[in-house]
Amino acid sequence: MSSYRYKGVPLTGAVFSELTLEAVPPNEAISRSELVEKIQALHVERGGLESVGAVVSVAKKALADLVRKGRAESLARGYWRVLPDISADGPDVPVEYGEGKEVVYVYYLPAYRDQAAYLGRDTWPMKIGMTKGDLPSRIRDQVSTAVPEEPVIGLIYRTDSASVGERMLHSTLDTRGRRMAGAPGREWFLTNLAEVKEILDFVLNGS
Repeated sequence: MSSYRYKGVPLTGAVFSELTLEAVPPNEAISRSELVEKIQALHVERGGLESVGAVVSVAKKALADLVRKGRAESLARGYWRVLPDISADGPDVPVEYGEGKEVVYVYYLPAYRDQAAYLGRDTWPMKIGMTKGDLPSRIRDQVSTAVPEEPVIGLIYRTDSASVGERMLHSTLDTRGRRMAGAPGREWFLTNLAEVKEILDFVLNGS
């Protein structure tokens, strides 16, 4: 492919990220080893050069960058999913479930997410709480001026019994050893949105 812009260029993290978004369909799960093989083959086939260092390190750097940009998420150790581009709706659009007057919410600070991506981890601190009132007001009351950035609301579960939904998520994550010992309050867990979604999907849909 003579028009390939990276012809004669070694495979880098930036090139790996770009090719990943091109070659992997959104929401399709893929193992990191399969992704490495796919992207490296595509790059070389188009006239690019193999990476100067270990290609796995290049892949880790690329995936961390995609996580920071909201374009990828870790499903489990070694497995990833490319996310659709939601930039037209804003960089952080919460996933919403259910119907009802009360809300179970999940939020986190971007700095925690970015640090996890940099360290190659797929979990970071998330607060799982509930409110019977206005959600933005509830979160503002909690963070006020105590943190230097706006929290990201990652998930909203609407229900007529938020206390039951909150207890269900808390107890399941407790069983998995996700509760953060020493955190203020009892609502902070070391998890990710994929895990919380998986729990809700199982409870609500049986799958």
